[in-house]
Amino acid sequence: MTLGILPNTQAELLDPALLPPPYVAQYQAHRMGLSIQADVRFETTAQGATYLTQLRPRGLLSLLRDDRIEERSELSLSAQGLRVEHFAHQRTSSDESESSSAQLDWDTAIIRGEHRGQAFEMTLPEQLVDRSALQLALSQRARGGKAEFSLNVIDLNRIVEYHFSVGEVESIRTPLGVLRAVPVTRYDSDRERTISTWFAIDKYYVPVRLEEIRNGQRISLNIQELRWLDPSMN
Repeated sequence: MTLGILPNTQAELLDPALLPPPYVAQYQAHRMGLSIQADVRFETTAQGATYLTQLRPRGLLSLLRDDRIEERSELSLSAQGLRVEHFAHQRTSSDESESSSAQLDWDTAIIRGEHRGQAFEMTLPEQLVDRSALQLALSQRARGGKAEFSLNVIDLNRIVEYHFSVGEVESIRTPLGVLRAVPVTRYDSDRERTISTWFAIDKYYVPVRLEEIRNGQRISLNIQELRWLDPSMN
């Protein structure tokens, strides 16, 4: 059964059977001689999973800016499938720092969190992922089913509905070799930007490229390294 015809439940968003094996990956983006690096670590346990993303400047940019961003998603297994329980975002630099966190209570359908020192509370919709777990949800949708779909995403202290489209399989060149990948694209009309993520079919649909086009300017974050946490898979 493909994801496109599953019932409209939380399990449709995050099916434990469709998760990739635990892994670590490194991505880099280069523009005008400046570089950014993203490190991702995905792990699973008997109780759920964690998805950690860390973003930092490299090279010359690290001399100009010392911003670091860390986002962590904690997911747990339930009768409805894998769902987000806690999300944390932290941005630090020598000048300032800010943080956001949210706890999702599925029993009471309430989200309680804190953003920049201010507490907030929101109603928890039937389906919701955070910005990190969104990559897992998109990778599952890239496997087949609907050509277009929408997802509710908690973005720091607000809930937004994003609309996506699934493209045709492409062959893209990466440091891992030429990979067959499925692009999933979101168009953000408010900011006049398009964000596309390519998921590699032969790498358990791990994201291998993320590209943003804004006002005609393009920047791509490309995978550099991928290592499975199970040594026998490498």
